[in-house]
Amino acid sequence: MSERTNQLKAEWGKRSERLGFTQRAVLFKRFPGWLNDWIHGRHVRFVADSIPLDCDNVLDVGCGYGRISAELAIRLPDAHFEGIDLCTEFAEQYELNIGPCFNGAVQDYRPDKQFRLIVIVTTLMYLTSEEQDDVLCRLWSALSPGGRIICIEPASEIFNVWRSLTGKESASPTGGTVEHFLQHQLTDKFSHLDSAQIVGSESIRLLPFVSASAVHHCVAVAKRNMYDEDGRGIKAMKIVAVLKEHCGELSQLSILDVSCSTGLMPRCFAPHFSRVTGIDIDEGAVAHARECNDLANVDFKVMDALHTGFADNTFDVVVCNQVYEHVPDAEQLLQEIRRILVPGGVCYFGATNRLKVIETHYGRLPFLSFLPKPLANLYLRILGRGDRYYENLYTYWTLKRMCKSFDVTDYTVDVVRQPARFGAVDTLTPGSWQQKLALLVLRYAYWFSPGYIWLLEKPGSTSEP
Repeated sequence: MSERTNQLKAEWGKRSERLGFTQRAVLFKRFPGWLNDWIHGRHVRFVADSIPLDCDNVLDVGCGYGRISAELAIRLPDAHFEGIDLCTEFAEQYELNIGPCFNGAVQDYRPDKQFRLIVIVTTLMYLTSEEQDDVLCRLWSALSPGGRIICIEPASEIFNVWRSLTGKESASPTGGTVEHFLQHQLTDKFSHLDSAQIVGSESIRLLPFVSASAVHHCVAVAKRNMYDEDGRGIKAMKIVAVLKEHCGELSQLSILDVSCSTGLMPRCFAPHFSRVTGIDIDEGAVAHARECNDLANVDFKVMDALHTGFADNTFDVVVCNQVYEHVPDAEQLLQEIRRILVPGGVCYFGATNRLKVIETHYGRLPFLSFLPKPLANLYLRILGRGDRYYENLYTYWTLKRMCKSFDVTDYTVDVVRQPARFGAVDTLTPGSWQQKLALLVLRYAYWFSPGYIWLLEKPGSTSEP
Protein backbone atom coordinates (compact mmCIF):
# COMPACT_ATOMS: atom_id res chain seq x y z
CA MET A 1 0.00 0.00 0.00
CA SER A 2 1.08 3.60 -0.63
CA GLU A 3 2.17 5.92 2.17
CA ARG A 4 -1.11 7.83 1.91
CA THR A 5 -3.11 4.60 2.11
CA ASN A 6 -1.18 3.52 5.20
CA GLN A 7 -1.89 6.91 6.79
CA LEU A 8 -5.59 6.57 6.01
CA LYS A 9 -5.63 3.05 7.47
CA ALA A 10 -4.07 4.32 10.70
CA GLU A 11 -6.49 7.27 10.89
CA TRP A 12 -9.48 4.98 10.41
CA GLY A 13 -8.18 2.65 13.10
CA LYS A 14 -8.05 5.54 15.57
CA ARG A 15 -11.47 6.74 14.46
CA SER A 16 -13.10 3.34 14.96
CA GLU A 17 -11.49 3.05 18.39
CA ARG A 18 -12.74 6.49 19.44
CA LEU A 19 -16.24 6.48 17.89
CA GLY A 20 -17.00 2.76 17.70
CA PHE A 21 -19.47 1.23 15.25
CA THR A 22 -21.69 4.30 14.87
CA GLN A 23 -22.91 6.53 12.04
CA ARG A 24 -20.57 9.33 13.19
CA ALA A 25 -17.63 6.98 12.80
CA VAL A 26 -18.28 6.48 9.09
CA LEU A 27 -20.14 9.65 8.09
CA PHE A 28 -19.56 13.19 9.43
CA LYS A 29 -17.68 13.01 12.70
CA ARG A 30 -18.36 16.72 13.32
CA PHE A 31 -22.14 16.36 12.85
CA PRO A 32 -24.41 15.38 15.75
CA GLY A 33 -25.59 11.81 15.94
CA TRP A 34 -29.20 12.56 14.96
CA LEU A 35 -28.07 14.31 11.78
CA ASN A 36 -25.82 11.42 10.78
CA ASP A 37 -28.72 9.04 11.46
CA TRP A 38 -30.90 11.09 9.10
CA ILE A 39 -28.21 11.07 6.38
CA HIS A 40 -27.81 7.31 6.83
CA GLY A 41 -31.55 6.86 6.36
CA ARG A 42 -31.43 8.83 3.10
CA HIS A 43 -28.54 6.64 1.88
CA VAL A 44 -30.46 3.48 2.66
CA ARG A 45 -33.60 4.73 0.94
CA PHE A 46 -31.78 5.66 -2.27
CA VAL A 47 -29.94 2.34 -2.39
CA ALA A 48 -33.07 0.33 -1.59
CA ASP A 49 -35.06 2.15 -4.29
CA SER A 50 -32.34 1.37 -6.86
CA ILE A 51 -31.87 -2.37 -6.25
CA PRO A 52 -32.02 -4.35 -9.53
CA LEU A 53 -34.37 -7.27 -10.03
CA ASP A 54 -33.22 -10.72 -8.91
CA CYS A 55 -30.47 -9.25 -6.74
CA ASP A 56 -28.69 -12.21 -5.18
CA ASN A 57 -25.06 -11.04 -4.93
CA VAL A 58 -23.96 -7.71 -3.40
CA LEU A 59 -20.55 -6.07 -3.09
CA ASP A 60 -20.37 -3.21 -0.57
CA VAL A 61 -17.34 -1.02 -1.35
CA GLY A 62 -16.23 1.06 1.61
CA CYS A 63 -18.59 -1.04 3.69
CA GLY A 64 -17.41 0.17 7.11
CA TYR A 65 -18.89 -2.00 9.80
CA GLY A 66 -21.83 -2.86 7.53
CA ARG A 67 -24.35 -0.07 8.04
CA ILE A 68 -25.69 -0.28 4.45
CA SER A 69 -25.35 -4.05 4.03
CA ALA A 70 -27.20 -4.72 7.27
CA GLU A 71 -30.20 -2.75 6.02
CA LEU A 72 -30.10 -4.42 2.59
CA ALA A 73 -29.86 -7.88 4.16
CA ILE A 74 -33.29 -7.33 5.70
CA ARG A 75 -34.71 -6.59 2.24
CA LEU A 76 -32.67 -9.31 0.51
CA PRO A 77 -32.59 -12.21 2.97
CA ASP A 78 -31.36 -14.73 0.38
CA ALA A 79 -28.60 -12.53 -1.09
CA HIS A 80 -24.87 -13.10 -0.60
CA PHE A 81 -22.96 -10.06 0.70
CA GLU A 82 -19.28 -9.18 0.51
CA GLY A 83 -17.48 -6.03 1.59
CA ILE A 84 -14.31 -4.03 1.06
CA ASP A 85 -12.89 -1.75 3.74
CA LEU A 86 -9.49 -0.34 4.63
CA CYS A 87 -10.12 -0.26 8.38
CA THR A 88 -9.27 -3.60 10.03
CA GLU A 89 -11.72 -3.11 12.90
CA PHE A 90 -14.61 -2.35 10.55
CA ALA A 91 -13.70 -5.26 8.26
CA GLU A 92 -13.68 -7.68 11.19
CA GLN A 93 -17.08 -6.40 12.36
CA TYR A 94 -18.47 -6.79 8.83
CA GLU A 95 -17.26 -10.39 8.63
CA LEU A 96 -18.73 -11.10 12.04
CA ASN A 97 -22.21 -9.82 11.19
CA ILE A 98 -22.62 -9.77 7.40
CA GLY A 99 -20.20 -11.78 5.26
CA PRO A 100 -16.67 -11.95 3.79
CA CYS A 101 -14.74 -8.68 3.70
CA PHE A 102 -11.58 -7.72 1.83
CA ASN A 103 -9.51 -5.76 4.36
CA GLY A 104 -7.42 -3.42 2.24
CA ALA A 105 -7.44 -0.57 -0.25
CA VAL A 106 -10.05 -0.77 -3.00
CA GLN A 107 -7.21 -0.06 -5.46
CA ASP A 108 -5.77 -3.48 -4.53
CA TYR A 109 -9.04 -5.40 -4.78
CA ARG A 110 -9.24 -7.87 -7.66
CA PRO A 111 -12.77 -9.25 -8.14
CA ASP A 112 -13.02 -12.97 -8.87
CA LYS A 113 -16.78 -13.15 -9.36
CA GLN A 114 -19.72 -11.22 -10.79
CA PHE A 115 -22.06 -9.15 -8.63
CA ARG A 116 -25.63 -8.09 -9.33
CA LEU A 117 -25.32 -4.98 -7.15
CA ILE A 118 -22.22 -2.97 -6.23
CA VAL A 119 -22.63 -0.21 -3.65
CA ILE A 120 -19.88 2.43 -3.43
CA VAL A 121 -20.33 4.82 -0.52
CA THR A 122 -17.89 7.66 0.28
CA THR A 123 -14.95 5.78 -1.20
CA LEU A 124 -14.01 7.57 -4.45
CA MET A 125 -13.44 10.70 -2.34
CA TYR A 126 -10.15 9.25 -1.07
CA LEU A 127 -8.76 8.37 -4.51
CA THR A 128 -6.97 10.37 -7.17
CA SER A 129 -8.80 10.90 -10.46
CA GLU A 130 -6.68 8.20 -12.12
CA GLU A 131 -7.34 5.78 -9.26
CA GLN A 132 -11.06 6.48 -9.48
CA ASP A 133 -11.15 5.64 -13.18
CA ASP A 134 -9.11 2.46 -12.67
CA VAL A 135 -11.22 1.26 -9.75
CA LEU A 136 -14.50 1.96 -11.55
CA CYS A 137 -13.34 0.05 -14.65
CA ARG A 138 -12.46 -3.00 -12.55
CA LEU A 139 -15.68 -2.87 -10.57
CA TRP A 140 -17.66 -2.39 -13.78
CA SER A 141 -16.09 -5.58 -15.16
CA ALA A 142 -17.29 -7.37 -12.01
CA LEU A 143 -20.89 -6.18 -12.49
CA SER A 144 -23.12 -8.74 -14.16
CA PRO A 145 -25.14 -7.67 -17.23
CA GLY A 146 -28.36 -6.05 -16.06
CA GLY A 147 -26.80 -5.26 -12.68
CA ARG A 148 -26.33 -1.85 -11.08
CA ILE A 149 -23.70 0.26 -9.37
CA ILE A 150 -24.99 2.69 -6.76
CA CYS A 151 -22.53 5.40 -5.80
CA ILE A 152 -22.80 8.02 -3.03
CA GLU A 153 -20.07 10.63 -2.56
CA PRO A 154 -19.71 13.98 -0.71
CA ALA A 155 -21.03 17.10 -2.42
CA SER A 156 -18.90 20.10 -3.38
CA GLU A 157 -21.68 22.39 -2.23
CA ILE A 158 -21.37 21.61 1.50
CA PHE A 159 -17.58 21.72 1.21
CA ASN A 160 -17.75 25.25 -0.21
CA VAL A 161 -20.09 26.41 2.56
CA TRP A 162 -17.93 24.80 5.25
CA ARG A 163 -14.80 26.37 3.80
CA SER A 164 -16.46 29.80 3.82
CA LEU A 165 -17.55 29.41 7.43
CA THR A 166 -14.16 28.24 8.67
CA GLY A 167 -12.01 30.44 6.45
CA LYS A 168 -9.70 27.50 5.74
CA GLU A 169 -9.01 26.43 2.17
CA SER A 170 -8.66 22.73 3.07
CA ALA A 171 -11.44 22.59 5.64
CA SER A 172 -13.97 19.79 5.21
CA PRO A 173 -16.92 18.63 7.33
CA THR A 174 -15.61 15.10 6.88
CA GLY A 175 -12.56 16.02 8.90
CA GLY A 176 -9.95 15.42 6.20
CA THR A 177 -8.63 16.43 2.81
CA VAL A 178 -10.78 14.56 0.32
CA GLU A 179 -12.41 15.13 -3.06
CA HIS A 180 -15.93 16.48 -3.35
CA PHE A 181 -18.21 16.26 -6.39
CA LEU A 182 -20.92 18.17 -8.16
CA GLN A 183 -23.82 15.95 -9.23
CA HIS A 184 -22.90 16.03 -12.92
CA GLN A 185 -19.23 15.34 -12.12
CA LEU A 186 -20.17 12.18 -10.23
CA THR A 187 -22.54 11.09 -12.99
CA ASP A 188 -19.88 11.76 -15.62
CA LYS A 189 -17.56 9.27 -13.88
CA PHE A 190 -19.84 6.49 -15.14
CA SER A 191 -21.06 7.84 -18.48
CA HIS A 192 -18.09 6.49 -20.47
CA LEU A 193 -18.31 2.93 -19.14
CA ASP A 194 -19.39 0.44 -21.79
CA SER A 195 -23.18 -0.16 -21.83
CA ALA A 196 -23.72 2.19 -18.87
CA GLN A 197 -27.12 3.81 -18.40
CA ILE A 198 -27.88 6.32 -15.63
CA VAL A 199 -31.17 5.18 -14.06
CA GLY A 200 -31.35 7.39 -10.99
CA SER A 201 -29.76 10.36 -9.24
CA GLU A 202 -30.42 12.39 -6.13
CA SER A 203 -28.85 15.09 -3.99
CA ILE A 204 -29.16 14.80 -0.21
CA ARG A 205 -29.71 18.35 1.06
CA LEU A 206 -29.92 19.64 4.60
CA LEU A 207 -32.42 22.26 3.39
CA PRO A 208 -34.98 21.20 0.75
CA PHE A 209 -34.56 22.95 -2.62
CA VAL A 210 -31.38 24.74 -1.45
CA SER A 211 -28.62 23.36 -3.66
CA ALA A 212 -25.87 24.91 -1.50
CA SER A 213 -26.92 22.62 1.37
CA ALA A 214 -26.19 19.38 -0.53
CA VAL A 215 -24.06 17.03 1.59
CA HIS A 216 -24.02 13.99 -0.68
CA HIS A 217 -24.78 13.20 -4.31
CA CYS A 218 -26.13 9.79 -5.32
CA VAL A 219 -26.21 8.05 -8.69
CA ALA A 220 -27.51 4.65 -9.83
CA VAL A 221 -26.00 3.17 -13.00
CA ALA A 222 -27.33 0.11 -14.84
CA LYS A 223 -25.22 -2.13 -17.06
CA ARG A 224 -27.12 -2.78 -20.26
CA ASN A 225 -26.94 -6.40 -21.28
CA MET A 226 -24.34 -6.55 -24.06
CA TYR A 227 -24.01 -10.28 -23.27
CA ASP A 228 -27.65 -10.97 -24.21
CA GLU A 229 -27.20 -13.83 -26.66
CA ASP A 230 -30.89 -14.09 -27.51
CA GLY A 231 -31.29 -10.38 -28.23
CA ARG A 232 -28.13 -10.04 -30.28
CA GLY A 233 -28.85 -13.30 -32.07
CA ILE A 234 -32.20 -11.90 -33.24
CA LYS A 235 -30.48 -8.74 -34.49
CA ALA A 236 -27.87 -10.83 -36.31
CA MET A 237 -30.52 -12.88 -38.08
CA LYS A 238 -32.28 -9.70 -39.27
CA ILE A 239 -29.01 -8.56 -40.80
CA VAL A 240 -28.40 -11.94 -42.41
CA ALA A 241 -31.95 -11.94 -43.87
CA VAL A 242 -31.43 -8.54 -45.52
CA LEU A 243 -27.99 -9.53 -46.83
CA LYS A 244 -29.36 -12.77 -48.29
CA GLU A 245 -32.12 -10.83 -50.01
CA HIS A 246 -29.60 -8.50 -51.57
CA CYS A 247 -26.55 -10.71 -52.16
CA GLY A 248 -28.00 -14.17 -52.53
CA GLU A 249 -25.62 -16.94 -51.41
CA LEU A 250 -23.37 -15.75 -48.58
CA SER A 251 -21.26 -18.82 -47.84
CA GLN A 252 -18.27 -17.73 -49.95
CA LEU A 253 -18.20 -14.16 -48.63
CA SER A 254 -16.12 -12.53 -45.88
CA ILE A 255 -17.78 -10.20 -43.38
CA LEU A 256 -16.55 -7.58 -40.90
CA ASP A 257 -18.63 -6.51 -37.89
CA VAL A 258 -17.70 -2.98 -36.81
CA SER A 259 -18.01 -2.41 -33.07
CA CYS A 260 -18.58 -6.08 -32.33
CA SER A 261 -18.55 -5.65 -28.51
CA THR A 262 -18.40 -9.10 -26.87
CA GLY A 263 -18.63 -10.94 -30.18
CA LEU A 264 -22.10 -12.44 -30.05
CA MET A 265 -23.19 -11.22 -33.46
CA PRO A 266 -20.02 -12.35 -35.29
CA ARG A 267 -20.52 -15.83 -33.84
CA CYS A 268 -24.09 -15.77 -35.18
CA PHE A 269 -22.74 -14.78 -38.61
CA ALA A 270 -20.26 -17.68 -38.63
CA PRO A 271 -22.56 -20.38 -40.15
CA HIS A 272 -23.48 -18.10 -43.04
CA PHE A 273 -20.09 -16.68 -44.13
CA SER A 274 -16.70 -18.13 -45.03
CA ARG A 275 -14.73 -15.72 -42.82
CA VAL A 276 -15.96 -13.49 -40.00
CA THR A 277 -13.99 -10.70 -38.32
CA GLY A 278 -15.15 -8.55 -35.43
CA ILE A 279 -13.42 -5.34 -34.34
CA ASP A 280 -13.93 -3.09 -31.34
CA ILE A 281 -11.92 -0.43 -29.56
CA ASP A 282 -12.91 -1.89 -26.17
CA GLU A 283 -10.06 -4.22 -25.16
CA GLY A 284 -12.09 -5.86 -22.39
CA ALA A 285 -14.99 -6.68 -24.71
CA VAL A 286 -12.65 -8.14 -27.34
CA ALA A 287 -10.86 -10.22 -24.69
CA HIS A 288 -14.24 -11.64 -23.62
CA ALA A 289 -15.14 -12.32 -27.27
CA ARG A 290 -11.92 -14.27 -27.78
CA GLU A 291 -12.41 -16.28 -24.60
CA CYS A 292 -15.92 -17.33 -25.67
CA ASN A 293 -15.03 -18.12 -29.26
CA ASP A 294 -14.34 -21.67 -30.44
CA LEU A 295 -15.20 -21.16 -34.13
CA ALA A 296 -12.38 -21.56 -36.64
CA ASN A 297 -13.73 -18.99 -39.11
CA VAL A 298 -14.22 -16.19 -36.55
CA ASP A 299 -11.53 -13.75 -35.42
CA PHE A 300 -11.57 -10.69 -33.16
CA LYS A 301 -9.28 -7.68 -33.16
CA VAL A 302 -8.88 -4.53 -31.09
CA MET A 303 -9.12 -1.74 -33.66
CA ASP A 304 -10.25 1.82 -34.16
CA ALA A 305 -13.06 1.73 -36.73
CA LEU A 306 -11.85 5.02 -38.24
CA HIS A 307 -8.36 3.62 -38.93
CA THR A 308 -8.60 -0.16 -39.08
CA GLY A 309 -5.26 -1.00 -40.68
CA PHE A 310 -6.84 -3.53 -43.04
CA ALA A 311 -5.62 -3.53 -46.63
CA ASP A 312 -7.75 -2.02 -49.37
CA ASN A 313 -10.48 -4.27 -50.80
CA THR A 314 -10.42 -6.79 -47.94
CA PHE A 315 -14.07 -7.61 -47.15
CA ASP A 316 -17.11 -8.57 -49.19
CA VAL A 317 -19.52 -7.36 -46.49
CA VAL A 318 -19.22 -4.87 -43.63
CA VAL A 319 -21.84 -4.50 -40.90
CA CYS A 320 -22.14 -1.01 -39.39
CA ASN A 321 -25.26 -1.25 -37.26
CA GLN A 322 -26.09 1.60 -34.85
CA VAL A 323 -22.45 2.68 -34.75
CA TYR A 324 -22.06 5.96 -36.62
CA GLU A 325 -23.38 8.15 -33.78
CA HIS A 326 -20.73 6.85 -31.35
CA VAL A 327 -17.63 7.78 -33.34
CA PRO A 328 -16.06 11.25 -33.50
CA ASP A 329 -16.14 11.40 -37.32
CA ALA A 330 -18.93 9.47 -39.04
CA GLU A 331 -17.81 10.53 -42.51
CA GLN A 332 -14.34 9.13 -41.86
CA LEU A 333 -15.98 5.90 -40.67
CA LEU A 334 -17.85 5.52 -43.95
CA GLN A 335 -14.75 6.39 -45.97
CA GLU A 336 -12.81 3.69 -44.13
CA ILE A 337 -15.60 1.15 -44.77
CA ARG A 338 -15.59 2.03 -48.46
CA ARG A 339 -11.82 1.60 -48.60
CA ILE A 340 -11.78 -1.90 -47.11
CA LEU A 341 -14.79 -3.16 -49.09
CA VAL A 342 -14.07 -5.00 -52.31
CA PRO A 343 -15.51 -3.32 -55.43
CA GLY A 344 -19.14 -4.40 -55.54
CA GLY A 345 -19.04 -5.21 -51.81
CA VAL A 346 -21.83 -3.98 -49.51
CA CYS A 347 -22.16 -2.38 -46.11
CA TYR A 348 -25.23 -3.08 -43.98
CA PHE A 349 -25.85 0.38 -42.55
CA GLY A 350 -28.37 0.55 -39.70
CA ALA A 351 -28.74 4.23 -38.81
CA THR A 352 -30.79 6.13 -36.23
CA ASN A 353 -32.40 9.40 -37.31
CA ARG A 354 -31.64 12.54 -35.32
CA LEU A 355 -35.37 13.27 -35.52
CA LYS A 356 -36.24 10.13 -33.56
CA VAL A 357 -38.66 11.39 -30.91
CA ILE A 358 -37.51 9.09 -28.10
CA GLU A 359 -33.73 8.95 -27.62
CA THR A 360 -32.80 5.67 -25.91
CA HIS A 361 -29.10 6.12 -25.15
CA TYR A 362 -29.90 7.77 -21.81
CA GLY A 363 -33.07 6.00 -20.82
CA ARG A 364 -35.83 7.03 -23.26
CA LEU A 365 -35.67 10.83 -23.19
CA PRO A 366 -38.06 12.63 -25.56
CA PHE A 367 -36.58 15.10 -28.08
CA LEU A 368 -33.05 14.86 -26.65
CA SER A 369 -31.43 14.43 -30.07
CA PHE A 370 -33.43 17.36 -31.49
CA LEU A 371 -31.64 19.84 -29.25
CA PRO A 372 -28.39 21.71 -29.88
CA LYS A 373 -25.55 20.17 -27.84
CA PRO A 374 -25.49 22.87 -25.09
CA LEU A 375 -29.23 22.38 -24.44
CA ALA A 376 -28.92 18.60 -24.68
CA ASN A 377 -26.11 18.70 -22.11
CA LEU A 378 -28.27 20.82 -19.81
CA TYR A 379 -31.21 18.42 -20.31
CA LEU A 380 -29.07 15.48 -19.16
CA ARG A 381 -27.66 17.36 -16.17
CA ILE A 382 -31.08 18.46 -14.96
CA LEU A 383 -32.32 14.87 -15.06
CA GLY A 384 -29.08 13.48 -13.63
CA ARG A 385 -28.50 11.25 -16.67
CA GLY A 386 -25.02 12.51 -17.53
CA ASP A 387 -22.78 15.49 -17.98
CA ARG A 388 -22.62 15.63 -21.79
CA TYR A 389 -24.58 14.31 -24.73
CA TYR A 390 -21.86 12.45 -26.59
CA GLU A 391 -23.83 10.88 -29.44
CA ASN A 392 -23.77 12.61 -32.84
CA LEU A 393 -26.98 11.75 -34.66
CA TYR A 394 -27.81 13.12 -38.11
CA THR A 395 -30.99 13.73 -40.08
CA TYR A 396 -32.04 11.78 -43.17
CA TRP A 397 -30.66 14.45 -45.49
CA THR A 398 -27.21 14.48 -43.84
CA LEU A 399 -27.05 10.70 -43.83
CA LYS A 400 -27.86 10.62 -47.54
CA ARG A 401 -25.10 13.14 -48.23
CA MET A 402 -22.61 11.12 -46.16
CA CYS A 403 -23.40 8.00 -48.21
CA LYS A 404 -23.19 9.65 -51.64
CA SER A 405 -20.03 7.74 -52.62
CA PHE A 406 -22.02 4.47 -52.39
CA ASP A 407 -24.87 3.06 -54.43
CA VAL A 408 -27.67 2.96 -51.84
CA THR A 409 -30.39 0.30 -51.72
CA ASP A 410 -33.04 1.13 -49.13
CA TYR A 411 -34.56 -1.83 -47.24
CA THR A 412 -36.35 0.20 -44.55
CA VAL A 413 -39.80 -0.04 -46.14
CA ASP A 414 -39.35 -3.71 -47.08
CA VAL A 415 -38.47 -4.70 -43.51
CA VAL A 416 -41.42 -2.77 -42.05
CA ARG A 417 -43.82 -4.13 -44.66
CA GLN A 418 -42.65 -7.75 -44.27
CA PRO A 419 -41.30 -8.14 -40.71
CA ALA A 420 -41.72 -11.92 -40.75
CA ARG A 421 -39.65 -12.30 -43.90
CA PHE A 422 -36.80 -10.26 -42.45
CA GLY A 423 -36.93 -11.55 -38.88
CA ALA A 424 -38.29 -8.33 -37.38
CA VAL A 425 -41.43 -9.66 -35.68
CA ASP A 426 -39.86 -8.99 -32.27
CA THR A 427 -40.27 -5.25 -32.93
CA LEU A 428 -43.18 -5.17 -35.40
CA THR A 429 -46.19 -7.47 -35.35
CA PRO A 430 -47.68 -7.98 -38.83
CA GLY A 431 -51.04 -6.20 -39.08
CA SER A 432 -50.56 -4.23 -35.85
CA TRP A 433 -51.33 -0.52 -35.53
CA GLN A 434 -47.62 0.10 -34.94
CA GLN A 435 -46.81 -1.41 -38.34
CA LYS A 436 -49.56 0.60 -40.03
CA LEU A 437 -48.34 3.83 -38.42
CA ALA A 438 -44.74 3.08 -39.41
CA LEU A 439 -45.78 2.53 -43.02
CA LEU A 440 -47.71 5.81 -43.04
CA VAL A 441 -44.66 7.69 -41.77
CA LEU A 442 -42.44 6.01 -44.35
CA ARG A 443 -44.87 6.90 -47.13
CA TYR A 444 -45.67 10.52 -46.27
CA ALA A 445 -42.78 11.66 -44.04
CA TYR A 446 -39.87 9.35 -44.76
CA TRP A 447 -37.46 11.92 -43.37
CA PHE A 448 -39.16 11.48 -39.96
CA SER A 449 -38.62 7.71 -39.72
CA PRO A 450 -36.88 6.77 -36.43
CA GLY A 451 -34.20 4.90 -38.35
CA TYR A 452 -33.09 3.44 -41.66
CA ILE A 453 -31.73 0.18 -43.06
CA TRP A 454 -29.58 0.85 -46.09
CA LEU A 455 -27.24 -1.37 -48.05
CA LEU A 456 -24.31 0.69 -49.27
CA GLU A 457 -22.61 -0.83 -52.30
CA LYS A 458 -19.11 0.19 -53.32
CA PRO A 459 -19.23 1.00 -57.03
CA GLY A 460 -17.25 -1.21 -59.37
CA SER A 461 -16.84 -4.93 -59.74
CA THR A 462 -14.52 -7.54 -58.31
CA SER A 463 -12.62 -7.54 -61.58
CA GLU A 464 -11.29 -4.03 -60.94
CA PRO A 465 -7.73 -3.74 -59.58
